[in-house]
Amino acid sequence: MKQNPEMMVSDMSSLLSVSAEAQAGVMRQAELMVEAPVKALTLWQSLSSVWLQRRTEDMRLCMEMTQRLSACRDIGQATEIYTGWLSESMRRLREEVSTAPEQMSTLGIQCLNTLQGLANAEPGKSAPSAPSAVRRAA
Repeated sequence: MKQNPEMMVSDMSSLLSVSAEAQAGVMRQAELMVEAPVKALTLWQSLSSVWLQRRTEDMRLCMEMTQRLSACRDIGQATEIYTGWLSESMRRLREEVSTAPEQMSTLGIQCLNTLQGLANAEPGKSAPSAPSAVRRAA
């Protein structure tokens, strides 16, 4: 089905006559779409940095334990070295697991704030914060 060229020009001119308020809203949504990945990446980098520091420390402790075990000639002392290493490893693991929900909650709230901002972007307004029920869950 062919469209009338005059009708197409009329449709195009109506698209170009979008209000300044609507244009500002679209611009705010575009800004939020650019800001969101940057914020998420910054948060992810900080979480990843902590994770990498923990893995590095785990590796150091494991190497230290291996060196001590290889120099050990007494089964009782070897058991003591291994038990100490295992206890410390489990303590560190419990600490890491206990912080994971808070970290995931922080990421979730940030994503929710961004999505709400995109959905509700209006000229001159910043993105709304997460609902209080979500903040309390964190």
